[in-house]
Amino acid sequence: MTDARARLWRELSRLAALCLGVYFLGLTTHGLTNWQEAQRALVAREMATANDGGAEWIVPTVHGIPYLAKPPMIYWAQLTLAKLTGNVPSLVHLRLTVALAATLAVFLTYFAARRMLNPPDDDDPAQASPAWWAAAFLGTGILAVRSGRIGELDALLLPLTVGGVWALYEAWRTHRERKRTNWLAVVLACLCAAGAGLSKGPPGVLPIFLAAYGGMVLRAAWTPPLVAGPGERWMPIGLASLAAVVIVAARWSAVHSTRDAFGLAILATTGGAVAALLARMLETRRVGMTWAALTRTHPVGLLLAGLAPIVIWSRLVASHTDPELVRAAASTEATENLNLLVPESPINNLEAMSYGVGLGSIAAIAALVWIVHKRPALTLGVWMILAWVGLGFAAFSLLGKGVPRYLTPLWPGVAMLGAWWFAAAIRNLAIGPTLARVGMIAVAILATGQALWYGIGRELLFRDRSPEALCRDLLEREQIDPSSLVVVDLWHPALDYYAGQPVEPVAVEHDTREFAFVRAIRLADVRERVVQGEQVVMLVPADPQGPVAPQTAQALAAAGLRIERVPVESAFLVENGRVELTPMRLAPIGGDWGNP
Repeated sequence: MTDARARLWRELSRLAALCLGVYFLGLTTHGLTNWQEAQRALVAREMATANDGGAEWIVPTVHGIPYLAKPPMIYWAQLTLAKLTGNVPSLVHLRLTVALAATLAVFLTYFAARRMLNPPDDDDPAQASPAWWAAAFLGTGILAVRSGRIGELDALLLPLTVGGVWALYEAWRTHRERKRTNWLAVVLACLCAAGAGLSKGPPGVLPIFLAAYGGMVLRAAWTPPLVAGPGERWMPIGLASLAAVVIVAARWSAVHSTRDAFGLAILATTGGAVAALLARMLETRRVGMTWAALTRTHPVGLLLAGLAPIVIWSRLVASHTDPELVRAAASTEATENLNLLVPESPINNLEAMSYGVGLGSIAAIAALVWIVHKRPALTLGVWMILAWVGLGFAAFSLLGKGVPRYLTPLWPGVAMLGAWWFAAAIRNLAIGPTLARVGMIAVAILATGQALWYGIGRELLFRDRSPEALCRDLLEREQIDPSSLVVVDLWHPALDYYAGQPVEPVAVEHDTREFAFVRAIRLADVRERVVQGEQVVMLVPADPQGPVAPQTAQALAAAGLRIERVPVESAFLVENGRVELTPMRLAPIGGDWGNP
């Protein structure tokens, strides 16, 4: 076996061991806690148990109400895994879906980096390759691992984005080297874009597009012009300044603190940089280079491939339900996801990028400093990675509200950028061998720590953040009918998931319209049920000074209801662990407790 082949198998086996521990250890030891994760599990189970002539695979629902906030890919994945195992979708299928997606992303990152980073032919086979470092950085990245351990749909974007960017890199390289279209690569990129669109809609397709075609634009923008003139310098500066002034003027009224001012300054700088990039592209030679690359890699086809499945799915949904619901859902998603020039957004995104890929984030920062200071020669792959990270950050900062998990499809790019610098530093610096050992130790510590945290630690330390144990005690040990459960002033899909049916919210202090998917009821409705002899167990927010919050106690007393605590050992904490929901039996004041 050659040294190169031996290193390939050695690195793949290390990555397999890393993924097995980080993503699969204790897959379901901790119950549903995260709201988004619980929602995905609840919807998939309802889709599986519905019997609507196949429409249940098209229209996701929550308690019979269409839930169209996101496309159905993550539900289809759970349903497919459940059918393969002969079960109804459960927590294991949701967690397995995201774990498999994250693992696939790690291996795709490895093989993509082997092509895109182009290590020297004489690279020491005894040292880990840049591709291995890229995959290891991604596989141990703090926010990247979180996506692969918590059942949020963003994890599906990891392999789809890597696959799409890699395929378009191959198409671009074929154009550069052979002056032809690599149709296989273009088709593969379109399939990845379609999958990303069906996972998260248009925001899922955007990172693939920005990385691939932004890389082509970046490289062209830094190509010397045919004829250098004064406009080569002053036009980018002028447009950048104009863009920055427009951004500051448009959002100055949103500045209410020093943090907001700092965020607006970053937005202005980011917008100015994008404007300067576009200004550099106005030169004839650069336009020609970019146009030639685009005609061989087909950006319009990629966009159509990413957006067409969403349109088709939306029309299928509209044919099985009220079309107005589809339009309302699309409008709501656009409103929630498209938030222009939010001052806090770039700060949140910078914070997330500074640690989201663990050691890879630190190495990526060093890579950017190295590029500015040393100006090394950049390959096609590095240009594409820079666009992936830089333009991705710009887009999510200028257009989004700064939610860290929205950056998930950027993590493989950050990992590759960091690995590119890290491997070069190991190869070229005198402290290279020491740096390699430190890197290996850091990767091992991050992998072990996160495997233990998600596999064991969360359940040991934060078991009461999930309602699993509380629902089990109430339904099995106390023999409480799940239809008798109600909860004060909140709705959490995890409660419904473990109860096996809707746990109705009771509006005490909140307007009933604030609760989604489940009809909120009034205290008067609850009292009517109690008076008629029904057993009602209410999950009530506890208070440090007493069994329930004073305002809730007053509202119950005003409604003519008294309470008795259900003696359970388990607890369920909400609002990031600040408030405990205490189960209470209800009875009319002066009456008995009804039938237990």
